[in-house]
Amino acid sequence: MSAARREAEIRKHQQKCLNFNGIMNDRCRAGIDYDEQAGGPPALKKLPCLLRMQDPDRAVACPSAHYPTREEAEAWREESSRHIREWAEEVGRGVCPNCKKDGRWRQVGRCVYCEGCGHRIYQGTLPDSKKPPRHEPPPLPFNSRFYDVPGESGMP
Repeated sequence: MSAARREAEIRKHQQKCLNFNGIMNDRCRAGIDYDEQAGGPPALKKLPCLLRMQDPDRAVACPSAHYPTREEAEAWREESSRHIREWAEEVGRGVCPNCKKDGRWRQVGRCVYCEGCGHRIYQGTLPDSKKPPRHEPPPLPFNSRFYDVPGESGMP
């Protein structure tokens, strides 16, 4: 990963309150009600949770807002990278990254599942190494009664 992309991810993480858990929830991790904080249904431009999305004219202050320091954001970035590397290594070895079971995988629509545990591994195509072996029917025996084989039918 390029240094510029890494730096952009760190800056982006520094602009998100550590208590923000998404507006699909009624309250943040600190217990602040999103509707009350925004003065109505939570429009992201009214909430102070995401600094990069704020409209300066409509932003409101939050007593529980806590934004990560540079060191915290770098630690988060390293931890995220480690988790992604571990996931990729487990998938590469053919192990379910959720429960660590080694089992057969199965393509279901656009997703790949582990048959042993039922966990969804990822969205994509099943690799050839995980595809079940193709069942090839055995070759049919040659029956000379149906064919003229030179030398057997009396013809030259």
